[in-house]
Amino acid sequence: MRVKKLTAGGLAGLTLAVALFGLTGRAEASGVTTHSWMAVEAIARVQDPELRALLQANLRQVEAGAHYPDSGYGAGPPVDIPNTYGEESHWPRFSYAYVDQIRDDPDCGDLTDPAGPCAARIAHAFGAVAHGIGDEVWDWLFEPAAPDHGESYAPPGTPASTGGMELQMDMVAIQDHRRPTRPDLPVWPDHAGLLDVYATIGRTDIVEENLTDGERLMRIVRAGERIVTTNHHHEVTANQPWLSAHLVSAPGGIRFAARSIAANWDTLWGRLLGDQPATEVAVTYPAAGERDIPSTGWARASFQPGSSPDRGGAATRITAVLSSSLAYRPTVSSQLNIPTQLPPGAMTLTEAATGDPVPIRAGYPRVVPYNPEAGEHTIDIQPNDDLAPCTEYRVAVTANLIDAEAQPVSPYSWTFRTDGCTETVRRPDAWVRVVDEFGRGETLNDTGAWFGADVQTANGAGQKRATTAPAGHALTFDVNVVNDGTVAERYSVAGQPAVPGFKVQYFDEGGANISRAVKAGTYRTPRLDPGASTMVHLVITPKATAPLGAAVTRRVTVTSRRDPTAVDAVKVTVANGPLPTLGPVPTGAAAEAQVAAALPALFCNLG
Repeated sequence: MRVKKLTAGGLAGLTLAVALFGLTGRAEASGVTTHSWMAVEAIARVQDPELRALLQANLRQVEAGAHYPDSGYGAGPPVDIPNTYGEESHWPRFSYAYVDQIRDDPDCGDLTDPAGPCAARIAHAFGAVAHGIGDEVWDWLFEPAAPDHGESYAPPGTPASTGGMELQMDMVAIQDHRRPTRPDLPVWPDHAGLLDVYATIGRTDIVEENLTDGERLMRIVRAGERIVTTNHHHEVTANQPWLSAHLVSAPGGIRFAARSIAANWDTLWGRLLGDQPATEVAVTYPAAGERDIPSTGWARASFQPGSSPDRGGAATRITAVLSSSLAYRPTVSSQLNIPTQLPPGAMTLTEAATGDPVPIRAGYPRVVPYNPEAGEHTIDIQPNDDLAPCTEYRVAVTANLIDAEAQPVSPYSWTFRTDGCTETVRRPDAWVRVVDEFGRGETLNDTGAWFGADVQTANGAGQKRATTAPAGHALTFDVNVVNDGTVAERYSVAGQPAVPGFKVQYFDEGGANISRAVKAGTYRTPRLDPGASTMVHLVITPKATAPLGAAVTRRVTVTSRRDPTAVDAVKVTVANGPLPTLGPVPTGAAAEAQVAAALPALFCNLG
């Protein structure tokens, strides 16, 4: 038996972490931090101001709800929590019954009151909805990108699997994006009410002990994820650079999921208040008007969810997320037939210029990614063969599609264009990451996730990396300059100079000091072919004269020499202070006692 040393957490952390190695359930569902992030990100996108205010006022229950479905999957030995309510709690059969229960409860009073007697239940229910929708788009659109980019990877000695990317990307969310794993979540509101919801849909097997087990499991998992992140984050960013860089911006990622969630929340809010709006198309891939969608790669053997090495084809899917569920079986014992394939004409694909229909793959259009019997919000159509290059296509969702309320979905259509066009596009793309942010040394080689990939903003908005460093500590940021255009060219790179209290230097890929040229805006990259890149290193050192807490923000701007309007920028902020840390693992006596007996098994699992 080989023992692998953990670098943080101590004995208490070890006993907490062991629970992670026994989680059971669909798609190795051990990642919960990204689900919470998606839900929090969705709040600002909610259209109804009363709902937005209620969710913000009860944010912790939104987060608890976003963890809730996975808490029911349980854990195997040595924790031995049974797999009970997990799968059921992901889908509309449960969440719609949950919302209806609150709506029909006379003790709830004003449902719009952020401090009302049922506000916490509403926030928790909506958080659970967020989790299920997040799984749909993540599993169908984001995870298949892993094999596409050769990144079906699971760090050795962790409960991660190549079949799902949730835990791997949770590590990026926790360390690079500072998504919290503490304090502990609040307990699930109204256990008796939750049990009644399950009974309504035919799950009378779920009991109070299952709910309290789920609360305990999430406390353990959140602490354990922080330990796993401390020890394995560097392996994830090294082996999964594309996924780490596109966690926020890719189809099926954080922002895509947040938009899908917000649209469904607005619809459910109407249902809660007795006036459910018509189901609409909320988000699509390709996005409306999107260009350079692959014209080839559509003739795959199959299209499946998940990130296993035999999956893939993320960029060659045509998908729409609806603002409400399609039909589902109202109880687990119902014999209602819910077909996977959509009705004829419910979703169509045509050439935009001619209106000619594109031959469709057998079995499509259909509900994705899973069996629709418990409810789904996502639909997909696939052409039978590759598409024509440089051609505009129109996708339409029609009133032939009927939702769970037996009402037609509001018609919607959009267009996209395939790659292969010959026009000249000049598009620099700047990315930024921090190197060895926590000061662990070269032996660990912990490079952070890239920020700003495939995002172009001239002022660096949405492409900022912030951290802390003590006086005298030189912190390096890599700035990756990518030619995202269609023609080879050199780019101008301009970086802001030093300020009092901070030393600011720039180096090229080979280590030569180019500070004078970059600060003057006269530095030029080598000639980069389309898709090629080069690196500029920005090094910021707080001086002893910098007051504690003082900060500097520097922007690096990349500009096409042929087109001064083709600009991208990234920003970094360094504050004078201690090196960041994920912090200690909370050590509650109850949690300790529940897993202490499992400590010997942990060493074998990690070895």
